[in-house]
Amino acid sequence: MKTPSGMPDGGRRFRLGLFVLGAGTLFVGLLLFVLQNSFDSRRAVYFIMFTANVKGMVVGSKVNFQGVPIGVVSDMRFQDGNTLVELTVDPSRAAIQDVTRARMDKLLVTGQVTVELEGYGPEGKALPAGSFIRPKEDPLQALTGNLPEMVERANT
Repeated sequence: MKTPSGMPDGGRRFRLGLFVLGAGTLFVGLLLFVLQNSFDSRRAVYFIMFTANVKGMVVGSKVNFQGVPIGVVSDMRFQDGNTLVELTVDPSRAAIQDVTRARMDKLLVTGQVTVELEGYGPEGKALPAGSFIRPKEDPLQALTGNLPEMVERANT
């Protein structure tokens, strides 16, 4: 049986089937490409309890270990007067130890905050996933926090 265009009906169905099969294969391939990062790397979660203001930090902010990007901030919540920050990191990129400390690094121009992890040594022991990383006191923030007290003492 021929269609109005003069082509056999089976040929049209065959081409339509090939098109649907090709489009489906392309879709699955693109989906796997996009999700590849989720399947390939292991993830570990760590926590930091910051007492300081975390203004400029957002979910998705970068986490670096001594300058090497290793993860992102995955959650933040206010808890008992402090800010609990959850990090999701790739443990194959850096060994986080009990001597590792966390500090906030703020870009002056944009105000964007990254979490910088520092500290590694032969005496350090691996910090298991789910543990808390202790925050490192920022000297500038400590100075500005104590500035009103210092000015008051100087005036007396």
